[in-house]
Amino acid sequence: MGAGRGQACGRAPGRADSEGELKPVLVSYAMPMPTPGLQKEFTGNPGSSNISEPFLLVVDRGGEIILQVNITSGLTTTLPLGDVGQPYAVDHDPLTDYVYWADDQNKKIHRARRDGSDRETILDINSVLGLALDHAIGDIYWTDWTEHSISVAKMNGSLTRTLLTSQAVSSPYDLVLDPRNGLMYWADNGNDRIVRAAMDGSNPTTIITGVSAPYAVTIDYREDRLYYSDGYRVYSSDLLGNDIQQLLYENGKTVYGIAVDENYVYWSSSWSSSRSTWQGKVGMLSKSDLTKTVLVEGLARPRDIYLSTAAPPGVTT
Repeated sequence: MGAGRGQACGRAPGRADSEGELKPVLVSYAMPMPTPGLQKEFTGNPGSSNISEPFLLVVDRGGEIILQVNITSGLTTTLPLGDVGQPYAVDHDPLTDYVYWADDQNKKIHRARRDGSDRETILDINSVLGLALDHAIGDIYWTDWTEHSISVAKMNGSLTRTLLTSQAVSSPYDLVLDPRNGLMYWADNGNDRIVRAAMDGSNPTTIITGVSAPYAVTIDYREDRLYYSDGYRVYSSDLLGNDIQQLLYENGKTVYGIAVDENYVYWSSSWSSSRSTWQGKVGMLSKSDLTKTVLVEGLARPRDIYLSTAAPPGVTT
């Protein structure tokens, strides 16, 4: 990660582990300083397993690959994970170097280390469009668009439990966890809204409405801001859904992934010139002056992204 880092900790009011027990949890999370990314040509070389270098992971559904973008050097590589199917959602555990991804083609969630070792299928699912790891508890959360549900299991796929069903969830896409406060947020594409609930599934609450195409959602843990996509746009708000600000407009390009660190907002977007031809890219937006930079071009249909410098709660590196 970046050269500078800080430590912070807090006690979450409570969240359910996959056995269903609601527990207060002391969490600690690292705050590395980010390094500006550089635009580089796509190389397709196998990814490095050096976890000290800050990086983005990008799932390209159309290209059927998972990319790693080194945000220090700008080098873009393809992780040697074998057949990843049509990946849609991704997360990473920096403690074990496992990459977790949802394969929308084969209806499974897989994991493997970034060097391709120890690959296994951990869950059989329907249509998972969002997943997130709770590092402190050792759980994986995911949304299922077909089943209209949000579920949780241990990171090895055991002890599966459904938290929310169609009574509270319509067509969930991305989701993000806030273990500091025992909360999770998700983009509900079916009801054009952003929703929050406790991490045990209790007290689901709509916090933002009128979002025409919400596909991505994430949290800036340093500034306590929520970021979400609405079609071609990226907005931020406070964690209650107030103080909404537009940050980015991608004319004609739908935003599917967002990640945030101290200085930059990263996003993935895709668009089609015809029904059969899709294009995509990954970019970065400076928080200070809103300058846009393209990191990766020539992708097919990029979807979710993961950023190693985003400092997920529950992880101390």
